[in-house]
Amino acid sequence: MGKIIIHRKNEVIYKMMKFHVYLNDKKIGSLQAGETTAIQIEEGGYILRIKSGLFIRSNELKFTIAPNETKKFVAEYFKKGFLKSFIQLKQL
Repeated sequence: MGKIIIHRKNEVIYKMMKFHVYLNDKKIGSLQAGETTAIQIEEGGYILRIKSGLFIRSNELKFTIAPNETKKFVAEYFKKGFLKSFIQLKQL
């Protein structure tokens, strides 16, 4: 099995909203501001995304995980103006 670690930055924007973590369109957890979670997953290919509320979405990240591999990700507010406000998801 592999592991993914997802950290949500502690930012004022969206602070009161939970970020819901989806792996291959299945909800696998939620993150509060400043929180980090680690999740064990089977080896293979995945699509990671974060959602919050009705309209707030992150970009999709496609990745492959190998046995005993750990991948780290960070979710933060994307600072490009009000009309383009969404969650930015990056692999570290």
